[in-house]
Amino acid sequence: MTGKFGRILKWIAVGAAALAAILVVTALFAALWLMRSVPPANGETVVAGLGAPVEIVHDSRGIPHILSRSRSDAYFTLGRLHAEERLFQMDLFRRFGQGRLAEVLGAPAVSFDLYARTIGAARLAEADLATASPELRAVLEAYAAGVNSWIAGRDRPLPPEFTLLMYEPEPWTPADSLLMGKLLGLLLTNNWQTEALRARLAARLDGETLEGLTPPVGGGPAQDGASTLDGFAQAPVAGALAMLSGFDLPAVAPLGAGASNAWAVDGTRSATGKPILANDPHLGLMAPGLWYLAHLSAPDLTLVGATLPGIPMVLMGHNGKIAWGQTTAGGDGADLFVETVDPADPARYLTPDGSLPFETREENIQVRLGETRHVTIRATRHGPVISDLSAGDLPRPDGTVIALAHVGLLPGDKTAEAMLRFADAGNAGDFMAAARLFHSPHQNLTFADTAGSIGTVAAGRLPIRKGGDGRLPADGASGTGDWTGFIPFEGLPQVLRPGSGMVLNANNAVTGPDYPYMVGKDYDVPYRAERIAALLAARPDGYTADDAAAGQADTFSPFSAEFMPLLIALHGPAEGRTQQALDLVKAWDFNLEKDKPAPLIAMAWARHLNRRLFAARLGPDYERWAGLRPLPLRAALAGTAPWCDDPATEGVEDCPAAVRGALSDALAELGSAYGDDPAGWRWGTAHVADMRHPILRFLPVVGSLVAIGPQVGGGDDTLLRGAMRFSDNDAPYASVHGAGFRAIYDLADLGRSRFMIATGQSGNPYSPHWADMAPLWAADDYVRIPLSADDIEGERRRLTPEM
Repeated sequence: MTGKFGRILKWIAVGAAALAAILVVTALFAALWLMRSVPPANGETVVAGLGAPVEIVHDSRGIPHILSRSRSDAYFTLGRLHAEERLFQMDLFRRFGQGRLAEVLGAPAVSFDLYARTIGAARLAEADLATASPELRAVLEAYAAGVNSWIAGRDRPLPPEFTLLMYEPEPWTPADSLLMGKLLGLLLTNNWQTEALRARLAARLDGETLEGLTPPVGGGPAQDGASTLDGFAQAPVAGALAMLSGFDLPAVAPLGAGASNAWAVDGTRSATGKPILANDPHLGLMAPGLWYLAHLSAPDLTLVGATLPGIPMVLMGHNGKIAWGQTTAGGDGADLFVETVDPADPARYLTPDGSLPFETREENIQVRLGETRHVTIRATRHGPVISDLSAGDLPRPDGTVIALAHVGLLPGDKTAEAMLRFADAGNAGDFMAAARLFHSPHQNLTFADTAGSIGTVAAGRLPIRKGGDGRLPADGASGTGDWTGFIPFEGLPQVLRPGSGMVLNANNAVTGPDYPYMVGKDYDVPYRAERIAALLAARPDGYTADDAAAGQADTFSPFSAEFMPLLIALHGPAEGRTQQALDLVKAWDFNLEKDKPAPLIAMAWARHLNRRLFAARLGPDYERWAGLRPLPLRAALAGTAPWCDDPATEGVEDCPAAVRGALSDALAELGSAYGDDPAGWRWGTAHVADMRHPILRFLPVVGSLVAIGPQVGGGDDTLLRGAMRFSDNDAPYASVHGAGFRAIYDLADLGRSRFMIATGQSGNPYSPHWADMAPLWAADDYVRIPLSADDIEGERRRLTPEM
């Protein structure tokens, strides 16, 4: 019996080994098969839809030079290359905008689809396409044809995500490209979420305290009838907004809030006698990154710079004559309206002119491996009813709903027309004329031309309100916060050929107190803008591209320079490891360099002080509010607010006690994570650029293999931005938001311009260009994209039209 049992075990073992071998071989063959999904870098391919042969030269980093005989073929080829390298990324964002993620991702994606269906961006994109100019339609159609030439005519497997999720991409349409642009406009104009958070806090705090926590930063005057925080705190609708701001809408998940740097000097200040322009837009970090570098060349077209797969235009770059960059301008282009449901008829809501019916439409959300969700989407005269997104999840008062008014949801958006005209702008005047059509998002467009002009314009549609300043939700029934029109283009902040010879923006206020229009009041504290100004002032002449590169790599922390000496003084002398940490910070030059211990001590100290001062009073809202917050911290440490006293204790604590306790908390955290010796700690160990795949990140082993995470310097307040999420207890110091694209344009010779993206050109983890630029990016290095055919080197590939 024992022998028989042993033979059974033997055969089970043999079978298990055989099965394991089969699985290993199968996995190996699958991996080898998926490796073929990487597109070729050389050879000749016959392609349907081309008008004439196109030559593509890929440099060593996978950046393509598209050498074509017509602009139609150039855009066609760009579409094909985007599809080859980033098709899954394109399809993921398209499905997000259409509200169709649940079709492939199942029930976890339903909340995303509910948001997208409610907003209705896809429907707006279709409407914008119907009114597009013939020139724009031709570009969109050529680009879509290029994408579809790859989808339909590929000779290799789809990227691995499609295999993993077991679905095929649908053909690309011209409206899909407009949808991608519309998503950018929506996601970069998200100050309405700040309104919601402020309203939630207003239900908890008095107006003076709330004003100290969320102080206005810059902007023009409030208009007549402006609401006050005290008044809103007493309003019955405060509870409704408390509900809304607690709902984690997926709208901002893919990108995060915008933040960027841009500056330009003209020839009077540069070493070449021509302008130099630097730009680095900051968005949420991910893998693959958002940007794809490209050079498009045709007899009547030169374009070089950052494209976003799914969109045919170069969003930031140069056309051989003029260069341009973008920063988020911070204008208030979105408002929340608390609508009162008609007590006599729940299908209607109240307005100053009586009740109106809700606009409604029915939507069906297909759910993979689940039941179809049937939803009714409502809208008011102001916009979609977004409080319906959280129905059943969070309590709210009966009789009210919340609608979103957003410039990105207005009909007639001509931003794509503006971007197309930038490609043909011959000088600064042409660029300014095209910027009139730039509607959403509100962006500072900084530009320079080869003739020597520089300038900037805060372009985009911004509302003029009947009353209020847009910082708090308005009452829809009374109409006091209604939009009555838009700031005319001539009234937008702008300058051309400034006498100072320079322009700059780092998301700081673009208007002063005497400005006739209310543009916005929720700007960044001007740490970065002041640092740029100081660096430019230090080089009044002879400015070079190397100086611009040093500026983009600058790690000086104005927050640390302001607060660390004060915290050290408040703390007083100590012993042991605490005194060692204090000595390290005392000797520090306030640069957040990745190989130094002091930046880690300083940021951990700031994080724990922030929590000690504000968390107890803010309660569950603290996690959304947490950050460096220099203005409230300045007031707290100056004793103008009672934040240093912990309300959870019987005694009254002072600020030195809070400062000492925060450092103790910080050192305990860092010691547990990095050892007992502060001298051995390094900022870069904790400040890792967190770039992960939106889908593969959830797979064991695979997620780690494809993650991109170089150590980087900088922080929230430095020009080399590496913003953190202090509320993330697992990785509070990771860099989650930074410059995914950097460029420095030399208008004396645009072929000498410098570029860099954070990850690599490819969205395919099997590609050698998945992450090959990440080390260069982390080292603050650049690549060049030459214009002359004699200077273009790399692997050559030819696309030939089908006969």
